[in-house]
Amino acid sequence: MSLNRDHYNTEYHRGILEKFHRETIYQRDKNNNVLRLVEPDQNDVILDVGCSSGGSSFLMAESGANITGVDFDEQAIDVANEYRDRHSEIYSNCTFLVSRAEEVISDLTPNKVIMIDFVEHIADESLHNILRQLADRRVDWTLYIYTPNRRHWIEQLKKRNWLIRQDPTHIALRDMKETVKILADSGFETTSMYFRPSHLPGIRYLESLFSKLPIIDSLFRRRLCFKASPIPVEKSY
Repeated sequence: MSLNRDHYNTEYHRGILEKFHRETIYQRDKNNNVLRLVEPDQNDVILDVGCSSGGSSFLMAESGANITGVDFDEQAIDVANEYRDRHSEIYSNCTFLVSRAEEVISDLTPNKVIMIDFVEHIADESLHNILRQLADRRVDWTLYIYTPNRRHWIEQLKKRNWLIRQDPTHIALRDMKETVKILADSGFETTSMYFRPSHLPGIRYLESLFSKLPIIDSLFRRRLCFKASPIPVEKSY
């Protein structure tokens, strides 16, 4: 998948899950953004692609949705299953598999597929292949992507190693146009796209103002949100 595997281990995945359960401004904001994007409910069957240790899966499960999280990393799935088993009374509607999404989508028949903070971890070619294979297997579902915007001022600071260190697992940050292009090239129609500002109240307010200005608007659009659907082959020509 052309990703930096050296940084993915049990400690990494436990850290991701710990962040999910912290009552921080950042995590509350992320959870709210993801719930607003996906709108999960008890009638949903959701496939969580690149689920890591299951944070987003557990969030979806709390709405009553049936969710299956998949990840190539066995250590990630071990952490997710361990937590699920300790809280089985809450998360009995969660299943975690060491698998590729395209290998399970036909059997699961989800109506929603989510990629939450996932696509920035894999290169363009790998993302294209995953999307194309998913679309080839079934078309009656909706894809949801939540990812950082590479043009945001924080990402620009990270890129230059000014004040903030870049996350070494983020090997393929993209902007809105680049993500829409990959979706289109992979056989998807983007039906909704919008941005969310930073989680800090003061910065959030300023970004809501500056994001409306021409030329510099993308510098103040922190998180990108996409909703897309696979295009039936007969309609893609």
